[in-house]
Amino acid sequence: ARICAETAELAREARGEHIARALDDEGFMATWQPAADGGVLTEHNCPQRMVAERFPEVCAAEEAFLAQAFGATIERQSHIAAGCGSCSYHVTISVPTPEGAS
Repeated sequence: ARICAETAELAREARGEHIARALDDEGFMATWQPAADGGVLTEHNCPQRMVAERFPEVCAAEEAFLAQAFGATIERQSHIAAGCGSCSYHVTISVPTPEGAS
């Protein structure tokens, strides 16, 4: 909730660095790589790994939280609990088109 509140006033395309820093402060060793359509958030550590391996709902909740914090579509690309070296998420930020544009 804290991260969502802190990023609510930021433009969606400006949220990546802030979210990565906040997650980094929480022990996720997070990085943000911007891309034309949004970017990739990578978590190089999982402070909840032991819990997440038994209760995958933790990972589903994290994915939902990230979608809310970014205000964007999130697609998990790698998953520590599945044996990968990091959790990475492709963040697709849809830029609203002006009315009447096609």
